[in-house]
Amino acid sequence: MSWMMTAAYTGLQFMKRVNRVLAFFCGALVFFYMFLVGANIAGRYVFNRPVDGTLEIGQLVLASVIFFSLAYAQMEDAHIRVTAVLRILPGKWQDRFETAILAVGFLMMILMAWKSLPFALESFEMREVHMSVDVPIWPTKFIFFFGWCILGLQFLLEFLNRVLRKSGSK
Repeated sequence: MSWMMTAAYTGLQFMKRVNRVLAFFCGALVFFYMFLVGANIAGRYVFNRPVDGTLEIGQLVLASVIFFSLAYAQMEDAHIRVTAVLRILPGKWQDRFETAILAVGFLMMILMAWKSLPFALESFEMREVHMSVDVPIWPTKFIFFFGWCILGLQFLLEFLNRVLRKSGSK
């Protein structure tokens, strides 16, 4: 049992690093997109020539920031939670309920990833781009898949750590 606890804890530590790298990447993306928007505004009003594809690139940036941040928010316990029902349960049942939520969360995220992969692969095969500007759409669809996978892995590791910690303390 000890090696399983060590593996689950090591997995959480690894995910912590992955989530922090992705959070830094998202911050850098937003920072650089800010300059693109500034160039677009300047181009539109100063030179009467906006930067083509700014809106489409913004959609890619938004998808990246949202989906790469989901696991980080889970790691930090920062997702919105409705605790009205949970608070009225006894402590033992609160813990069981939260453990069950982690298991269901894992299953839901894996289902979402599994269902999003065919769309990403199809989009990649046809090299799908936006209609108005030659900005690819397919990377965004892979970002959805990757985001669901990372969040699912975060749920799984938190579930395993919670279950193993409880079984190890008995």
